[in-house]
Amino acid sequence: KYEETLLTLESVTARAQVVRRGGWMPLACLVVSQTGVVLGVNFMPLILTQEYFSTILRSQASSICVTVWILGNFAVLQLYTPMMVSLTQAGLYGFYASVCLLGIVFTAFFVRETMGEKVG
Repeated sequence: KYEETLLTLESVTARAQVVRRGGWMPLACLVVSQTGVVLGVNFMPLILTQEYFSTILRSQASSICVTVWILGNFAVLQLYTPMMVSLTQAGLYGFYASVCLLGIVFTAFFVRETMGEKVG
């Protein structure tokens, strides 16, 4: 067990080559993702639920939407490893990208603008 934890020159060099192979792209993706979270993109579904439902239904409908959102996040986390094994890393992130693209198309065609409308 002790021998497995020793860092050798070969293991450090191999790990450095893996990092070098990815280049700057993983860092750029992380920066863009975290910038979106900081700007509030992560909570956009929660904001939209407050605008779409009438005052009478708002608390119940919002709690259902948040529950579905949390269960979806849980499912994504639980399915990450099995999907990584079956799709490979490139296939998994390609799948995530296609789901995001479908979300953009869905939003463009089915999410209505509420600016100027009476809320509640």
